[in-house]
Amino acid sequence: METVLAEKIETILSKLEASSRMKDYYDIYLIYKFKLNKINKAKFKGAVKKTFEKREFNVDLLGNLNIIKDSKILRDKWTSYARKNSYARNIEFVETIKCLEEFVNIILEDE
Repeated sequence: METVLAEKIETILSKLEASSRMKDYYDIYLIYKFKLNKINKAKFKGAVKKTFEKREFNVDLLGNLNIIKDSKILRDKWTSYARKNSYARNIEFVETIKCLEEFVNIILEDE
């Protein structure tokens, strides 16, 4: 689970507004809401390090997170995704971003 989470976070933070994978946002939301207590933080941080290295991802995480937070394009993509997928209908984009932000904070802990 830690590796899957790391890969989804890297995809979101690297693609920014070019992302069409709103399901990744939904998955991040679900993992945070229902599996957070099962995440091994050390294993997660290790998976993030390996994923970021393998994909040559080395950017300002908070800067990219802020781009995502402020993106009308991504908000509109989420609205469309939620409209088409009943399981996401009652979840606001800002809620998915809060979950993503919490995972980014875990990544940045002790750095």
